[in-house]
Amino acid sequence: MLTDRIRVHHLVCVALTTFASSFAPAMAADISRRVSEHVRRATVMVLMEIPGTKRGGSGTGEFINSNGLLITNNHVVDPNHGLSREERAKNFRKNTLPKYRVIVDSGTKKEKTYDAELLYQSEPTDLALLQLKPDKKGKIPRPPAYLRLVPEGALKEGLKVWVYGFPGGLRRGSEIAITFGLITELARSRSGLIHYVETDATVHPGNSGGPFVNVDGQLIGVATHKRFEEGKKDRSGAVPISMVRDFIRNAFYEDRVPRTADVLPFVDIFADHNGIVLYPHFDRHETDCMVHFSGGDRIRRGSLNQETLEARTRFGKVHVDLNRAAYLFVRNDISTLIMDGGDYITINTESFKFPFTFSGSDETVPLKDLDLIAFPRRTKVVQFPKGDGVIITGDGNRLGLSQIEGTVNIGSTKLKPVNVASIERQKQGGQLLVARDGQRLPGKISDGVIHARAIWSQEPLDVRFDIVTRATMRPIDWTYVNARGRRLTDLIEFEDDDLKDIATLLDSPDWPKAAPLLKQAAKVKRRDRSSKRQLKLLQGVERVRNGEYASARKSFRGLRGGDDQARWVAACYVQILDEQKAGRLDENALAEPDALWRASSYVAQSMLRDARDRFKKVQELDYDDSIKELQKIEAELETANRLELGISQSLLMEVLRAEYEAHYYGYGVLVEEYNRVVQEHNSQRSRFQQKGFDSKLKRINKKIEKAIKEARRTYHNLAADVTGFVVEPPKFDKHQQ
Repeated sequence: MLTDRIRVHHLVCVALTTFASSFAPAMAADISRRVSEHVRRATVMVLMEIPGTKRGGSGTGEFINSNGLLITNNHVVDPNHGLSREERAKNFRKNTLPKYRVIVDSGTKKEKTYDAELLYQSEPTDLALLQLKPDKKGKIPRPPAYLRLVPEGALKEGLKVWVYGFPGGLRRGSEIAITFGLITELARSRSGLIHYVETDATVHPGNSGGPFVNVDGQLIGVATHKRFEEGKKDRSGAVPISMVRDFIRNAFYEDRVPRTADVLPFVDIFADHNGIVLYPHFDRHETDCMVHFSGGDRIRRGSLNQETLEARTRFGKVHVDLNRAAYLFVRNDISTLIMDGGDYITINTESFKFPFTFSGSDETVPLKDLDLIAFPRRTKVVQFPKGDGVIITGDGNRLGLSQIEGTVNIGSTKLKPVNVASIERQKQGGQLLVARDGQRLPGKISDGVIHARAIWSQEPLDVRFDIVTRATMRPIDWTYVNARGRRLTDLIEFEDDDLKDIATLLDSPDWPKAAPLLKQAAKVKRRDRSSKRQLKLLQGVERVRNGEYASARKSFRGLRGGDDQARWVAACYVQILDEQKAGRLDENALAEPDALWRASSYVAQSMLRDARDRFKKVQELDYDDSIKELQKIEAELETANRLELGISQSLLMEVLRAEYEAHYYGYGVLVEEYNRVVQEHNSQRSRFQQKGFDSKLKRINKKIEKAIKEARRTYHNLAADVTGFVVEPPKFDKHQQ
């Protein structure tokens, strides 16, 4: 099996104290003392020990929610990480299960040690989730701080990063060390996924699983060490936040995370491509509310007889359209209302009662009697705004705003919200405003308001900042959120530069300028078949932009015969046009490029279902046919990954593993055949017979070389491009020559 062939050895990693001290001036100039202290308190030492033995180890981890959920490397918690199945089984019979302890506020007077349990782990991504165990009173200890995940798309080369951890573990000491560096490379798989963050911040044993954070203290990755094939340079870096998000999401989907977990930090990872929030633990009905009463043993289905909610927050009074509500989590005095689209606001639990109809009878339920309300799952997509906006997070609220008017005023300085990085109330009174350019402005924010719109509100919001305790503001391009990267240049690899330029134009407001370039491109005679099909696709897209739907549909349907990316992107546009009625797009379909976003998701899901069904039947085929089918499935899954980023990653790993095993098996069969023919060849004396055997040996040898080449290719794609970790290439025994 492939898992027996690939030995993934990770060097536990942490930064040297001397390296950290050498960058102290640069660090102090960028990351604030308050932010650094917050990250330090969220960072913990993780201890693993196997009872009855002297085996054990230590690493680093970080809290990621308010009730003791923390993330680290899998090789920190799994003593069998990287071993074959046989070795794992042998160790399992010989040893008891490991025990875990977590040291919080390590190296300070507040230092405490807690027991923890392993909830979920992934060897390919080298990640693991731990949860603090309840104390003697049955309560889970609250962590002193936890880290937020960096927003999607925030990683870029040259970004400053800080690495927190414990170099050398307990042998060096319990004080935390901090290393500063820059992101030097974002290694990507063939489907465009970032699978490794390389940095010039040298990391060494002890920091495995520790946080990589940006200047705002947001988690951008989990420290690890990547060892490449023999002869290639090792790299220090981190598992990227995109893989961390997928890992956390999968832990929820597989029901490994307690239902009592604080889910607020993970709202955005459970919003689908339509902006609708769905938590695996809490189902949403198509038409009714699922009302969870206190105690967790009673759930009633009913309709809510109320459409709006007026709530007072630190940002002011807001009117909420409950037709856009996703969940309401009740937590003691303060409850959190999560909206489709990812926003959330806090409300006073004691202040609200909700009128429901249960089984035909009306009943008003105090919010304090509930644990959760799961509102109906809306089929209508979320209408995100367009253009520039800002996301404000703070004091238990998250507001995604557009159409912003007004300024934030502190002293004589007036700033647009998009130019504000954070606002914080100071102990001595007043506020500290930090501008996006780094300017620090202490003073008192005036009671003026900004006017804006949120996607869940029918009325404009008046947002104020004079009583805010702590808030951060992040500029956002809502148009990009709408498109979610489903642009033509993301979906297709254009080999010809002129076609790539045309595709870029077609995805921009200047798309009419693409018409003369398309005519010019059509006159170019020397194009390969793939480029000709890409040109035909672009011609169809331009017709869609012009409203020539019948002609465009004909162009797209003409691309159905191929097995390339153009075929599937054309299928996306056919899906869009199938919703077209009376000469225009149906109002249920989003306007371009949103329609392409939605359609590409649909097509990718269809491709994934088809590939999964075909993959189940591969084992019924012989070697040659199975290889051909697996290669076709692999190519289609790569395309599906481009259409819906990462949708087929899990199945792709299975297919690559099956391909590798098939090639390795085929290689063994061919070597046996080759050696048998050699023996027969050596026993022949006739020149004519020897000549025939020579030709046969050459044919077999070519097949062997091809099997080796393909085995190494699939190995590399699986281990390097998909999982991101490689130790050594597979070795093949030499056959007789």
